[in-house]
Amino acid sequence: DTKFTNICFSFPLDKKLTLVSTDKFRISKLNIDINHSVDFTESRLYLLSPKSLALINSLVENQESILFSFHSSYAWIDINTTKIAIQYGGHEYPDINRIIPQSFSYIYSVNTEELKDALKQIGVIARKIEKSKAVMISVDGVGHVMKLESKAPDGSSLTTDLPIFNYNGPEEVWQQSFNIDYLLEFINQIDDEKLVLEQQAGKVLISPEDKKDQVLYLASGLKS
Repeated sequence: DTKFTNICFSFPLDKKLTLVSTDKFRISKLNIDINHSVDFTESRLYLLSPKSLALINSLVENQESILFSFHSSYAWIDINTTKIAIQYGGHEYPDINRIIPQSFSYIYSVNTEELKDALKQIGVIARKIEKSKAVMISVDGVGHVMKLESKAPDGSSLTTDLPIFNYNGPEEVWQQSFNIDYLLEFINQIDDEKLVLEQQAGKVLISPEDKKDQVLYLASGLKS
């Protein structure tokens, strides 16, 4: 798997922290309300490595607060009695707002647990496909159903259906294959009852219902 190279800490001008992880296949974005002592006159962004953040996470107990202090070339992180300095990652970060589509042709919602269970069932077959771990998703808005299907090289296959709700889109069936693990890595973290899926041009944007302004995940489909 291609790993995220850096995690982007972005400070817009609205008292929020935006965290973004991306590689060429997927984007994860999270907005968090924060308390900070500086009123920025312009937006700022800082790149920290996933390994550094994993170390910080291992030191955090329960719900204790973490104090981040961002300097010109490094960040200080205070956790209880521990203080860690982390050097920023290199390279420029892509403009996420230009990568995420601003409109989608197919929009609908699904039950989160039903989608998790369906993907886990299909995963038994999809993971036999070594490189792509492909699951084909078909969305029939007229029939209000999502179909998930995977076919392995050994001839085994599995298909499962689940209902969709609040469909907004054309009558034509939408189809696209995805790496099943790229979908599950995000969906498995969600506890909300429903997810909203928005699809356009070989991509799917997933967010908890009514929380798109807080958290979202964009996955690119597999090439035919």
